[in-house]
Amino acid sequence: MLTEPQQLFVAALRSDEFKQGNNALLNAAGSEKRYCCLGVACEIYRRTTGNGVWENVVGNINYFRFAGMSISTVLHSAVAGWLGLFVNDPYIAVVNDESVTATKLNDDKGWTFNQIANAFEKYFEESNNAH
Repeated sequence: MLTEPQQLFVAALRSDEFKQGNNALLNAAGSEKRYCCLGVACEIYRRTTGNGVWENVVGNINYFRFAGMSISTVLHSAVAGWLGLFVNDPYIAVVNDESVTATKLNDDKGWTFNQIANAFEKYFEESNNAH
């Protein structure tokens, strides 16, 4: 069974609210925002907890920051902990006998948010049952 934060994150990936992008947690060009899968996790965390802000760093690229802390290009440890993760870019799938991180599925393998949501759901269920 998934925790509430995990459910919120997986549901957000499956929703039509977030447009998928790559190579940045959030790429905000004009009024269009494109998120990588981990950027969606950061945004759901921000909305749910009220913690963290998006900060424009270079061009349209936005990183996630906590007050007084460094920027994050992957999951900040607070977001990872909220999701029950022990790493900030987990290996959530096996593709052609290779373990693949969430970022690589999003940026390099061309997986959709729905496919990534399915992989995260399975990963969370296995992790939660192991503890």
